[in-house]
Amino acid sequence: MIDTIGRKKRSVNGTIQLLVPGQVIQDKLKPFRRRGKAYPYVARANLPIMDIINLYNAEIRGLYNYYCLATDVSKKLATFKFYHYYSMIKTIARKEKSTVRKVIGKYGIDVPRKVGTGTIRVVGIRYNTKTGQNTMIYFNDSLKKVNKPLRECLDAFGQGFSGGQLMKRINANVCELCGAETDDLQIHHVRKLKDVVKKYRKHGKPVPSWVQTMSVIKRKTLVVCHDCHVKIHNGKL
Repeated sequence: MIDTIGRKKRSVNGTIQLLVPGQVIQDKLKPFRRRGKAYPYVARANLPIMDIINLYNAEIRGLYNYYCLATDVSKKLATFKFYHYYSMIKTIARKEKSTVRKVIGKYGIDVPRKVGTGTIRVVGIRYNTKTGQNTMIYFNDSLKKVNKPLRECLDAFGQGFSGGQLMKRINANVCELCGAETDDLQIHHVRKLKDVVKKYRKHGKPVPSWVQTMSVIKRKTLVVCHDCHVKIHNGKL
């Protein structure tokens, strides 16, 4: 039988098991896998490295938290994680016009293994804060089944696993400038929106529509189609 949120249940030796639907994993992998291989998420290649890792972490963490009670969560999500992780690496490689090997060499961080001794290299980034240097790596938590709902599981059940506000905007498949519906979306990113506005006003130039849109939605990113992205960089908007 199938319960109300699409997870299969079956009886084994008189007990009920909660399983991760295989089709869910296949559907979730579509943006990250093509022809049986990990594939870069092109729309994210223009984002800063930290934002790329953040998005991928939100997806894998949300998916695990949602299905952490399932008996086969470890096996099913291990498959998802493999392609998802290498999709992230290939996205970073595309951003830097590099290779998977070079990205792992440049951004690989040695962290203690969850089981046994020694370390494992995981792609991540070190960044400075007022309190010192911090490290952010791709999701490296255990994918084991939990026996009772954790707070994270309950939160994921209530909110779904969309991967955050930016992920929702990307999944809408709509250019935020011209309104065109397309699955070939790109991310235009600025460091500080107020600096961009000041630049135009300083030179007595009208603030472009794309800057005005960013100001209205209060975001440093815009999800746009290829044509609009080219126009932004060519100063034609």
